[in-house]
Amino acid sequence: NQYGLYKDIRNIPSVNRKEILGEVWVRDNAQRVRPAYLSLSAVFDTYTNTNLINELTGINGIKKIDVFFDTLFIQTTGSVIFEKLSYNYDTDNIFSISDNARYISLAMPVSTSFIREFANTNFSGYTFAKAGETWFFPQEKIVVISVCGYKDNTLTPELYSYDLNSLTLKKVFPVTSGDINTLQSLSSVSLSSINEPLLSHNTFKREYLLAISGKGNNSEDILIEINIKDLTQPEIDTISVYSTLSSSTIFEPPAILHDLSVTLEGVEQTEVLTISGNNPLVTIAGEEIIAIVTLDTLNFQCTATSAPVTYTPISLPSWVTLSETGLFEGTPPLLASTYLATFTVNNAIG
Repeated sequence: NQYGLYKDIRNIPSVNRKEILGEVWVRDNAQRVRPAYLSLSAVFDTYTNTNLINELTGINGIKKIDVFFDTLFIQTTGSVIFEKLSYNYDTDNIFSISDNARYISLAMPVSTSFIREFANTNFSGYTFAKAGETWFFPQEKIVVISVCGYKDNTLTPELYSYDLNSLTLKKVFPVTSGDINTLQSLSSVSLSSINEPLLSHNTFKREYLLAISGKGNNSEDILIEINIKDLTQPEIDTISVYSTLSSSTIFEPPAILHDLSVTLEGVEQTEVLTISGNNPLVTIAGEEIIAIVTLDTLNFQCTATSAPVTYTPISLPSWVTLSETGLFEGTPPLLASTYLATFTVNNAIG
């Protein structure tokens, strides 16, 4: 048998198509192609007296389907259903045994029971967790599904495991008090909304990667990555949180540091003067100065593109001045030395 989920995605951007609800159609072994309300009527009859029946048999009630061997996986906005299918080759009918079905109720708190659904609970005031990606281990015949909820500033990422052989559905992460306490620390991440969680598995490292993306209170993008060791009892390895600046945040780039070297040449002048006493800065022959070395005054113009340009001094030697237009001026001391002048340049770009 072949199963397909048909959605009306006309004029829907590809990034949003996963959120569109649709209707299941089936091609059975007799090559009949029919909608699910006919082809799977003996499967969905379990839900006849519940609010789920309209989602399962309507034209826009199912979000995602998959088939794992003889098990049909169905996801609606508020539930996940695993139905073990049987096929009658004499009548070409698909049916299931209600006791073999397993469920995840996404109405928070998330539960592996449909007690509320079968009691026709009004979920209008409930917050729903989001079911995410599945990971199928064909040799073990195990399906792992990711689920994440966000309510009262608390993020609840979870993994559930369904064993196709034993029909056992159970939560496998988080179950230890250490992991639960660690995840509670994520309440410090301010979120306004989350997307469906993404799940991947590294066979060589025996590790899951559970990723939850969402929006912060300032509309910034936030990504939370949880590395989970795939042990007999899965447990947290590391947690990483990434965020971007909101569109309204003004970001000042770091200063670009660049060495600027200006060399002042010495000019030898010959003068004849009469002095008294000793001056260590000059050469004396008797009482006459034979020669004295003086330095040019500093006069250096900086240039930059993308006007208007403004120069601002940060730290300058006492004998140096810097104008807003980038002109360095000053008369250096007679003693030779290296001086550091720190300044910033701002143009029309930043």
